[in-house]
Amino acid sequence: FLQKQNDADQIRRLLRLAVTCFDQAAIMTIHSFCFSVLRENAFESNAHFDIELMTDNRNFVDQVVRDFFSGRINHLDPLFLSFLDRNNITPDTFAKGLVQAASRPEIRVVPEPPAFEETQFQKDQDDYKETVKSAAKILNRELEGIRNLIQDHAGIDKRSYNKKNLSNWLGVCQKKFEKSPGTDLLFDMSEKGDPLYKFTRTRLAEKTKAGHTPPTHVFFDLCDHLLDLSQSMAANLIALQYLFLDDYATALATMKQGQGACFFDDLINDLATALDGPGGYALKTAVRKRFHACLIDEFQDTDPGQYKIFSILFTDPGTAFFMIGDPKQAIYGFRGGDIFTYMTASNACDQSFTLTKNYRSAPAMVRAVNTIFSSKENPFGFELIPFLPVGTPETCLL
Repeated sequence: FLQKQNDADQIRRLLRLAVTCFDQAAIMTIHSFCFSVLRENAFESNAHFDIELMTDNRNFVDQVVRDFFSGRINHLDPLFLSFLDRNNITPDTFAKGLVQAASRPEIRVVPEPPAFEETQFQKDQDDYKETVKSAAKILNRELEGIRNLIQDHAGIDKRSYNKKNLSNWLGVCQKKFEKSPGTDLLFDMSEKGDPLYKFTRTRLAEKTKAGHTPPTHVFFDLCDHLLDLSQSMAANLIALQYLFLDDYATALATMKQGQGACFFDDLINDLATALDGPGGYALKTAVRKRFHACLIDEFQDTDPGQYKIFSILFTDPGTAFFMIGDPKQAIYGFRGGDIFTYMTASNACDQSFTLTKNYRSAPAMVRAVNTIFSSKENPFGFELIPFLPVGTPETCLL
């Protein structure tokens, strides 16, 4: 910016004026900036004129979750409700980790959402119950035959399927079938879950030596089918979580429209959306009339939505836009800080500057750090985050 000024006296005047008027600069957090822009430019941003910032979203999230359980989950088959209970899926735990995704529309959720079809869902539940009933009858009728089939099989891993383990596993399975003779029995079909998993074709194949064919029996087929149906239950849970993301977004939009209120994350989302919308140019013009320059400190802790806002507002040619940050100090990933946003912005900059002297550490410490991190090429894993050795001032004490 200063290099484009040919008048040295003008440069000095500008610097002197900047230092003199520094206290008049608007200093605020990114969220405060967004709140101010939305509130002061309600017409251009399509925001409420008296928009209210709600700092705590817990009551809102709690209500959305309970409405979701009431409308989407509580009426489902008791077998699936048992599955949710076993996995500690309750109204108090369900939204954990989901609200952050729902609050950040730039996040792409993968894989693509599976469809939750309630008709097919109920067929799977009925199939599960019938399969459990059949497996119970066969085990009760052919327990010894199943035991002998595995014990006498030459290719099966006897370290796993030894007599003691087989007796214990079959006994536990039989007791569970007898203790709860109804068809709402739920099995944990995993290695550390119910022993019934040990009799799936999948597990038996894993424990069969190369060159041998795994033992076969209808009981093993039924156990493997239960494994498939259990995985289907897990997929249905994921499908419901996707549905929650949609329901949360709808409830949030309704609340914002009806009450004129928003949460911290909405400030970023709403301003980014407004700048992309039909009134975006007018909004940008209004903001630039008030803010002629922008400096963002701790830029390494920003996220894509935040960078999008400032790149729209302040990257026109001739605009003073400074991003100050150190990617090696990025510590707020848990709050949405995205180091890749820093790298994207860094790559897009026309100029970059680095402090070459450390005024806070003893020379010996600086030399040690330089030596350690210079010993390996690309020590931070990304070419856009290089290690640059620094020195110390001549006045620094040893």
